[in-house]
This record gives sequence, C-alpha cells and structure tokens, in this order.
Amino acid sequence: MRTACFAYGANIDAPAMRQRCPTAVCTGPAILHDHRPCAMQEGWLTIVKQTGWQTPGLLWTLEASDVRALDVYEDVDTGLYVKETRVVRRFGEGTSLEAMVYLGRNSGPGTLHEEYAGRVARAMRRELSMMGETSERSARLIESLAAPPDEHGREF
Repeated sequence: MRTACFAYGANIDAPAMRQRCPTAVCTGPAILHDHRPCAMQEGWLTIVKQTGWQTPGLLWTLEASDVRALDVYEDVDTGLYVKETRVVRRFGEGTSLEAMVYLGRNSGPGTLHEEYAGRVARAMRRELSMMGETSERSARLIESLAAPPDEHGREF
C-alpha cells in the first residue's frame, strides 16, 4: 500500500527525492492551507499553523521502504521531525486528500542554514513554477529565513 506524502522543503527537490526514495512517485503540486513555513532552532524548515497562509508543495506516493528512508532522512528517531496527517488540496484540481507530512518539533525562532534555504527556494521555483505567486511568495520567505533577523523579526 502506498502512502501520500506532502513535501514542502528539501523533499520538493525531485532529483534529490528520487535518490532518497527510489520508488516514490510525484503526483503533482498541492497546497496546505492555513500553514506557513518557518525556521526551526536547528536551522531546518518546518511549517506551523497560521490562518490565511498557503504552503505550496509536492505530493508524493511512497512505498513503505520510502517512508523508512524519509524517516531516517528527517531524523524521526531523534525527534527532530514527527509525522502527522494533514488535509491538502491538489493544485488545479481542487480535490482534497489526507497526506503524511513531516513537522519539525522546534518551530523557532531560528535561522535556516543558508545553503539549505537556497537549495529549497531554487527547487520550489523549479518544481512549483506553475503555482505562480503562491510558490514565489514561499520561496522568498524561505530565503528571508536564512538572513539575520531585523528589528521586525522574520515575519514575511
């Protein structure tokens, strides 16, 4: 049985995801409503609930072996990330489905590792370009989370 997984960070980088999870199948772009990206204390990306925000991502279907590989990659055993289920909406279709999502346990405040933030923002622009301003807004936010905080904090 395959598991639907919503990816919003490093796992939207399709070539890298296919290396981590060889049997994963990308089923297209999706939106997680009322969540926004933020930096974890450890320098990685997570999402938190925030009304009015839309987090763009990719939907993958995963075999059990892919889920195990992602659990290792996301450091589930150490508690860095936890797996939860969220309802996501397929972009362009409007249909909703439940999908597994990895959420960081420390939602900040933090600063993203600069190389990581750049890699995620580039992948977002490449893989989610059909989503227009929704993906561009998130890519800019992710880039800003790698910058030192200003007097206004890291809100975008």
